[in-house]
Amino acid sequence: MREFDLSINDGISPVDVPVTIEQTASWAGLVAERGNLKMYPDSTHWHFRRPGSRGTLEATWFPHTERLWLSYHENRYAPWIDDAVEVFLRTFGEQAAS
Repeated sequence: MREFDLSINDGISPVDVPVTIEQTASWAGLVAERGNLKMYPDSTHWHFRRPGSRGTLEATWFPHTERLWLSYHENRYAPWIDDAVEVFLRTFGEQAAS
C-alpha cells in the first residue's frame, strides 16, 4: 500500500476537513463514498473513483490525532490516481517526513 500524509494548512479548520476533502474530490472529477474504519474509531474514510475508469484512491481523516492521509493498494492503482494525489497535495500540502 502506498500512503501520502497530508498536512492541514492554516486556512483549513480540523472541523472543515471532511467537507474540504469532498470538495477537492469533486474538483478532481471523482466520486466519493464515505464511511469509517474500525481500526480508527471516529475516523472518516473515503473511497474515490473516477467514473468510467478503474482504480480506487482512499483518504482517511482521524481527528483524534489530526492525521489525514491518502492511500491506494497496488492492485487498485490507475494512472488517474497520480493526478488526483497532486490535487489533494495542492489543497492540503504534504506532511514533512519526521
